[in-house]
Amino acid sequence: MFKIINVGDILPDPQDIPDFALMQHQTLHYTLSWSYLELTLANLVSAAIYVTKGNSIIGHAIYNAPTSIEARFAIVDACVISLIDENKKLKRLSNYWDKIYKKLNGLRHNRNILAHGTILVFGGGDKRKLQVRITSPVKNFTYKKLKKLPGLSSNDMKTYLFNIGLVNDLIEKVSEIIMLFHADRRTSLQKKYLELEAHLQKLGGHI
Repeated sequence: MFKIINVGDILPDPQDIPDFALMQHQTLHYTLSWSYLELTLANLVSAAIYVTKGNSIIGHAIYNAPTSIEARFAIVDACVISLIDENKKLKRLSNYWDKIYKKLNGLRHNRNILAHGTILVFGGGDKRKLQVRITSPVKNFTYKKLKKLPGLSSNDMKTYLFNIGLVNDLIEKVSEIIMLFHADRRTSLQKKYLELEAHLQKLGGHI
């Protein structure tokens, strides 16, 4: 059985609780990492619709028009798939896009926890056994009935942040492949495909 601890009742400074300060830092890191991922996705839309004007924001406007992350991801997927379907020379990319998009979608669950959650401290009478989690609002849980702690630990956050970075790298490589295709730079395109393949193989079981 677990119970939520009021931080002010047990320690004068929450920073004295193991993992509390780390979790705060990781939450900030997540905010910056996710913002950068969405910027990369908007750039991919621009590449797919072939926005050639350097200061154009059309691709970003299309990506950011919906408010839900599900709809934004669906726009990216539709743009990439449509481009591949209309250009036989990009057929090779379809072998990888499904895997990449699956990895991207796999980030959504924890993203929702972080977007709507809060940092909570769990424990009993022993201050040394206090545990920190970021999880959904308290009203959504009856913690006393749980057999294990909800939400994400600092180790979970470390893995999640690592995965966001990996997915972002993959999306950037897809954008580069599409731009090289538009520029008809075949030699560079083949090299970029090899880089993408190597990166996917390296990811393997990370996500």
